[in-house]
Amino acid sequence: MPQPNVRHADTGWEWGPNPSRGEITRRATADDPEPAKRPPGRKNTRDWCKGKVGREHVPALELEPPALTNWICQWRSDWRVRLQGHAIGWHCCHREICQQCRKVLREPWEIGRTGCPLYPGDPEQKAAAEAEAVEAEGRYREWAQRRRPVTTGPQGYRRKRPAS
Repeated sequence: MPQPNVRHADTGWEWGPNPSRGEITRRATADDPEPAKRPPGRKNTRDWCKGKVGREHVPALELEPPALTNWICQWRSDWRVRLQGHAIGWHCCHREICQQCRKVLREPWEIGRTGCPLYPGDPEQKAAAEAEAVEAEGRYREWAQRRRPVTTGPQGYRRKRPAS
């Protein structure tokens, strides 16, 4: 490989006796005996407990702290955007954490009903949630029917033009 400063000492004039700088660079890289090694990538410490290599997390289910939530694992009636109406669903408040480092591994919405130890709950609770969904749906339909009356006649927002 030529000296670093020699490469830049040539002019950029491509039509003369000197080759172009791009040509000089291509020749220099072709003459290199071995390419430079890439630096090693960063370690993925997210999957290791306390960032120690090979140390696995010890998962455990725990209820969310009461300060963060005020409800428990139960059947609830919620508004569903896709349905454009109320539907019942299981709401879990458990989260999976590591017992050693206390890192949150999975949130309640990731655990779902399959990982919740309290699922399926009480049949009475599910019936109450279904009744709540029907009642909330009725309230929503009643609210949606309330509309302002259609405004008719002149609105008064246009400037009066003088009659000519």
